[in-house]
Amino acid sequence: YGALSGVPARNRSKAGLMGQTCTSKESSRDFALWKTTPGNGCGWESPWGRGRPGWHIECVAMSQALLGNPFDIHGGGCDLVFPHHENELAISRSLAGSELARYWMHHGLVTAGGRKISKSDGFPVRIRDLCRRYHPGAVRLFLLSTHYRRPLDFSHHHLSAAVSALERMYIFLNRCGDLSGEDVRESSFRERPFSEQFCRDVDNDFNIPAGISQIFTCMRRMNRLMDEAGGFRGLDDGDKVRISEMVILCRDVLGILGDSG
Repeated sequence: YGALSGVPARNRSKAGLMGQTCTSKESSRDFALWKTTPGNGCGWESPWGRGRPGWHIECVAMSQALLGNPFDIHGGGCDLVFPHHENELAISRSLAGSELARYWMHHGLVTAGGRKISKSDGFPVRIRDLCRRYHPGAVRLFLLSTHYRRPLDFSHHHLSAAVSALERMYIFLNRCGDLSGEDVRESSFRERPFSEQFCRDVDNDFNIPAGISQIFTCMRRMNRLMDEAGGFRGLDDGDKVRISEMVILCRDVLGILGDSG
C-alpha cells in the first residue's frame, strides 16, 4: 500500500478520512466499503443495513464488471492518485489477487492563474465556445503543447499564441506549394530520421510537446534553406521528404492541419 502514489507511511492517515474525523475506526487509514444511507437517500438493502457502496469500491466493481481484471489503462487527474486510486488498487488486490490496471496515467489539472478550474466553480468556457472564437487547430495545438502530466494553464493569451503558431505553419506550407505528404509511404514512416525522432519523443511518456518543438525547429530550418535555394523547388529531395513528413505528422497524427495542408 502506497506504491502507486509514493505517499510516505506517515502521511497515509488521511486515506480513509477524506478531510473528516472519525473515531469509530480501528485505524484512521481504513476507508469505507459500505456507507449507511440516511432517510430516503439513494441506497440498497444489504447484510449491513440499507446503504450504498463507498467511492473506491464502486469504481472497482464497475471496472471489473465492464472491463475485466486487469484492464489496460486507468486514467484520471493527478489529484486522484491518493487516496482514491491507491485504495482502488488495494481493493482489487484483495478481491482478485491482481493489479486493477496494467498502466496508470494521471494528467495534470487545467488551471487559470494557478488555480484549478472545475465545473463546480462555474467556469464558463466550453470547447465548442473556444472553437467559435479560435481556429480548432489552434485550440488543439494549445492543448498538445503542454505535457499531459503537467498543469495546463488556460489563458486567452496562450490561445492567441497558438493561433500565431498555427498561422506560421500555414504560411510555411503555402510556401511549399501543392504538397500532400502522400509521397511518404506509411510503411517506412518510422524509419525516416525526422519521423523516427518524433516517434521516440511520443514513445517517451507521450512527450508530444517535444515532438511539436522539433516540428517548429525543422520548419525554421527549411525556411532558411528555401531562402538560400530560391524557394521550395530548389530544395534537394531529402529536404522535400522531411517537409512531407511534417505534413503527415501535423495533419494525420496531431490533427492540427486541415486536409488542404
